[in-house]
Amino acid sequence: MKILKKFTISVLLLASILVVCACDKDIKEPTTESFDLSYKLQEDEEIEPFFATDSLIYAAVLKKDPPSTMQSMFGAKTEKFIVYDTNTSKVTEEYAIKDTDAYIYNAMPFEDGIIYSTYLPKTQKESGQIPWNINYVTQDGSVTVDSGHCRDNMNTPGFANIGGDIYYLYEDFVKESKYGFGIRKADLEKPKEVLWGTKYKLSETELYSNGTDFAIMVEGKPNDGKANVLIGNVDGIYNEYDFPEKITSMGLCKDYLFCCTTSDGEKYTARSIALESGEEYGAELEEPLYRIASMKGNELTCVAGNWGMCILKPGKEFKKVSVEDPEKIIDSREFVRYYPYGESGTFAQLDDKKFCRLTW
Repeated sequence: MKILKKFTISVLLLASILVVCACDKDIKEPTTESFDLSYKLQEDEEIEPFFATDSLIYAAVLKKDPPSTMQSMFGAKTEKFIVYDTNTSKVTEEYAIKDTDAYIYNAMPFEDGIIYSTYLPKTQKESGQIPWNINYVTQDGSVTVDSGHCRDNMNTPGFANIGGDIYYLYEDFVKESKYGFGIRKADLEKPKEVLWGTKYKLSETELYSNGTDFAIMVEGKPNDGKANVLIGNVDGIYNEYDFPEKITSMGLCKDYLFCCTTSDGEKYTARSIALESGEEYGAELEEPLYRIASMKGNELTCVAGNWGMCILKPGKEFKKVSVEDPEKIIDSREFVRYYPYGESGTFAQLDDKKFCRLTW
């Protein structure tokens, strides 16, 4: 296990602020391929992916009730999961969800089916705690493999594939309702605890990962809007970062934790923190970066302030290259979400059924 090292970013002497412009040096020119999912949606349905390989897209089919243009979390429930093969343009698997009327925020392929977290909206405790379950669904039905309580329905456990195994980040209340959070390795018989702590509160339950390391965002000082980030692997936490500014988005790649931060909502900084040494490299940005997606390789994907798609290369010589809108097909760029696979490939969802494959 690596020894815990705490780096206070605001005073790190090795940090350097660099002024850079968008540049495609050392980033291969991305290729784009747009396509529509050949899946019939009803008027009150929409698709939301949650995982991808180079040929498969795993997605949830949501039913809006009543039909609405509002965002899913405000008026939808998950009906089923589908697995879509981009090579054959066909759905190869469907898994019906019959154990909850809730919107499912987090899911991941697991063994012969899908593992997912869900909250129980009708059983909230007087204390405000909301019960969550980890369920596993196959063609034969579903079973519950873990359970606990979270502060609200958006903090159900989040998943990541680390070293080929599935782990989930969760929060819970134990003796005398004391708050804590942890990470467990998914197992149908008995999930294995790899981390438990009560020093911090989670800012969110997204478990950022490059396939080897993970990052957790925890709350900083009360009411300052800032966050701390814990870095670790399956052996435990080995680094902690105190950011001097608010984080607009962050992600992990092979060698770096990368964040876009701001103190006033007008000036933005790209921060690349080396996972091995803790060195920080800063670059002033002309616009904010959002929806950064973690990847296994040396680059990351994001959307820029104008909602254009970009590829990022963190490090001392930070680079950002814009991706041309494929065939001018994006009507509303605000919809773009990334579902990466491998080291240099991702699917970008452009609207309910239109997607774009980016490779570089």
